[in-house]
Amino acid sequence: MRILHERPTTADLDQARPLFTTPEGIEVTGVPLTGLPAAERRRAVLAARSVTSCWPVLIDQSFPAQLEFHWTLPDITMPLHETLRRAARLCDGDPDGTRPDFPGPPVRDVQDPPVAGVPSRPDGFEPLAPTLLGGVSRAYLALMPVDAGWQVPALLNYGGWNRYPSPVEHTVVLRRLYERYGAELVAMTDCSAEFIVRRPPLTRPDAWHLAWELIGYSDVVRDRSPESAVRFAADLLGADHWVASWR
Repeated sequence: MRILHERPTTADLDQARPLFTTPEGIEVTGVPLTGLPAAERRRAVLAARSVTSCWPVLIDQSFPAQLEFHWTLPDITMPLHETLRRAARLCDGDPDGTRPDFPGPPVRDVQDPPVAGVPSRPDGFEPLAPTLLGGVSRAYLALMPVDAGWQVPALLNYGGWNRYPSPVEHTVVLRRLYERYGAELVAMTDCSAEFIVRRPPLTRPDAWHLAWELIGYSDVVRDRSPESAVRFAADLLGADHWVASWR
């Protein structure tokens, strides 16, 4: 099978080979995608959507082995339909569920920070660089057999170890970000996720609230202080690429 060096075609994806099988027995296939800079990787994963019924996601070479290790931990795996069912109950405001809301500032404080005038990359802030798996030399275009990117964590039982959100929490947050901002999952490692954003926040209040939600969801801002949140919000204004990470 040849390695892709340009935008994938239907013929290329027909050559996809098995990459791994989930604990539920669902096979995930993919094709090698290497030798491309970040901008071309982004175009490749977006172009693949028009030639496959699966959800294409960039993964690094070590991702399948890391997933398989985490699946051996107790109380990690859950069937896809059950994860989606629990996530749907939380998204719909089921009073018996626990919605994964994250701490944020009072509404009365939202207008106060000078978000638009804060410089990027302050101390304690991990910038929103469009890494698309960073400097990895070998990547795969994985074809996830689900209908939407926010369903991928449920398919993979992604999370629930160390300080990571659980697969249900990942699913709820990703669905919420998709519905509000058009944020679509495009790349994953065992400690990060990347999103293409169709409708990024364009006002200071929206960016401020989003910053606190992403801070609660991931470790993108190390010290989680209000000052760093203000600076983080400044970079979220109009940003069409987000990176969430966990340590």
